[in-house]
Amino acid sequence: MTFKSAKIRYRSFLVAARDAVELEWKAKYPSIRIVGIDQVAIKHANERWVYEENRPRVFNWFYINEHYSKYIRKIDVAIWHGADLCGMAIGKASRGKNAENSNVTIEFIQGAPGSINPIKGNVAPISVEVFNNFGFLTDKRVVYLESPLPAVVPYYTNIGFSIDASAPKGLRMKKEII
Repeated sequence: MTFKSAKIRYRSFLVAARDAVELEWKAKYPSIRIVGIDQVAIKHANERWVYEENRPRVFNWFYINEHYSKYIRKIDVAIWHGADLCGMAIGKASRGKNAENSNVTIEFIQGAPGSINPIKGNVAPISVEVFNNFGFLTDKRVVYLESPLPAVVPYYTNIGFSIDASAPKGLRMKKEII
């Protein structure tokens, strides 16, 4: 398979994964759109995601998106509700399939501040569903959540993740792909 055909193949899986999740969530949020991270989303986050003084902006989404653009198996999620960007997540899939360590990994995830986020509390479940669907379509076994803040571990435990004791370094959580 050529680089170009592999990129097209993975992009089609990602679009299908996003579309399936969007369709499911439209019942609750008719104005929801789940797309890739682009310059419009990054600009929106930089201009509108203003956090309280005790919660600074955590991620430089421009840099993160640029860094991940080189990966064929990049998984990126921008969640919109009407004109409001509600959250973004990015990561990638491992090489290979059906191996013990075949996985998709969420490496960065962030929601808009609650005051401008009409789907507050749902950014993580929506993003996890997209990663899960992509993993299912590409024969992966596990969704990893890389380096979550300790304060959010109970939240991710409630949506099906567990601590990965085999993580090579730091804190990592995992969830079997269904």
